[in-house]
Amino acid sequence: MHITVLPASAEDASELFGVAALAFGDDEPAWAAYFQNHATELGRKLGGERFLQAIQSDEHAIWHKAIGKDTAQIVGFSIWKVYQDRFITLPIEQPADSYWSTPKDAEYAKSIMSYISQTRHDYVRSLDGNAVHLNTLAVLPGYQRKGIGGRLMNWGLRKADELGFDAWVEGSVPGRPLYEKHGFVFQGDMAIIVPDEFADRGKLTVAFLIRPGRGMEAVNGTSAGPSATYVAT
Repeated sequence: MHITVLPASAEDASELFGVAALAFGDDEPAWAAYFQNHATELGRKLGGERFLQAIQSDEHAIWHKAIGKDTAQIVGFSIWKVYQDRFITLPIEQPADSYWSTPKDAEYAKSIMSYISQTRHDYVRSLDGNAVHLNTLAVLPGYQRKGIGGRLMNWGLRKADELGFDAWVEGSVPGRPLYEKHGFVFQGDMAIIVPDEFADRGKLTVAFLIRPGRGMEAVNGTSAGPSATYVAT
């Protein structure tokens, strides 16, 4: 299957969100809570607006898209963040409550992201502000297990090797084998702690994985693979 990986832009925001909504669905409870009603027309519209704002406002986020050679359809994307002598600023800016159906839903979703952001902050600080983060990786269901996810990781893995930094991801349980295939090492399940009042919404857990830095010898070799145009098999 012929796929091209290119930098994503603000013009892609709505389509990128559509990919995420189909890729994650309701199988990722934390994501579904943060992007509520993502399967509805309004939810897609609001999600696209939030992706647009994220692309335009975060200069440290590197977005790539995988597109079909013949259709130009976006079939997957990745978001990487490089921390080089810098830390995550807390508290993070979060969307207005009006993005959610009720104030309680907003509080719940924001508590999830606040906890995740705190753990990211602590991890980057433990590495003196030097790490590479795979923030998001999504591939349309019909295009999964075709090598696209791995190819979308190439940019960040190569960058981590160039810098000699560890890369990390908070991955889903189903996604863990893919990350391990590309050198990430499972560290354990990370429970997302939210206020007790939301206990009835169920437990939230992600897999925490680290890919140790490999240095320039990996860049000069073949470990990270191509970073632009390729054929995914």
